[in-house]
This record gives sequence, structure tokens and C-alpha cells, in this order.
Amino acid sequence: MERLLANKVVEKVTIRPDAGDLTIIFSGQTILEVLNNSRGYEGWEIRIGDVSVIALGGGELAIYRR
Repeated sequence: MERLLANKVVEKVTIRPDAGDLTIIFSGQTILEVLNNSRGYEGWEIRIGDVSVIALGGGELAIYRR
């Protein structure tokens, strides 16, 4: 995946509030979709620098700094 996204620029990030699904739109019409498949546990985690965003069950998000 790193090779596919290495030279891409993030143009838009959305998180669906009712489900916690993450969509990242990159330059060159490249889209990364991460679906939160959990209702009771962590669905996904993304780290950017010292900030972590974790999709919790039911569509909620936890955001914290390390």
C-alpha cells in the first residue's frame, strides 16, 4: 500500500458518523475506504504523527495524543 500512496496528496477525509467508516480521497482519483465492521470493539486505528484516531463499536471515535 505504501507504494500505491507514496506520491499521493490527501484531498479529503470523511468519517461516517453513524458507522465510523473512514474514507480518504487522494490525488489521482485514488480512494481508500476503511469499514468499521464492529459494533462492540475497535474497528480501525490510524496514526498521524502523535495523534491516534480509533473507531469504536457503534460508530464513535476516540482521539488522543501520545
